Amino acid sequence: MADMANLVAYDGATTPVQRTFYPVSSDVDKDGTLSSAIWREQLANTPNNGQGTVKMSIQKIVKTGVYRVSIRTEIPVMEIPASGSYSGLTAAPTVAHILTNDHVSYFHPRSTIEERRLSRMIGVNLLNNITASVAAATAGAGPLTIDTLVSPT
Repeated sequence: MADMANLVAYDGATTPVQRTFYPVSSDVDKDGTLSSAIWREQLANTPNNGQGTVKMSIQKIVKTGVYRVSIRTEIPVMEIPASGSYSGLTAAPTVAHILTNDHVSYFHPRSTIEERRLSRMIGVNLLNNITASVAAATAGAGPLTIDTLVSPT
């Protein structure tokens, strides 16, 4: 299995900001049909529930043998407290809402790395509105999880 490393990605802000997600945990269930890994940001002065997370999992559906690969990002948006209140105290930071993005793929057990990579890249290129020829990413936690069906641990 692949080693867990920090995940680094730029957000979609007008001036893109580099976001770093640090390994939190990885697990494989006792019968080996589900493996998962979690990363979390470590932003200063932000509570754990306000940190962005990335969750990746690979599940083998026993009945069909099909693999379900899931990559989920959750980016909490913090409530901006008023500068003060009647009592003079400022409220603790709280999460206003969470932005969630799921990328889920289903692969037949006979599919090859090249076929899974082709499927992944068509989806990525459509989401990024890429119409020119682009080399497929073959390294990193996301591509390795989807293409090779190997979960980071």
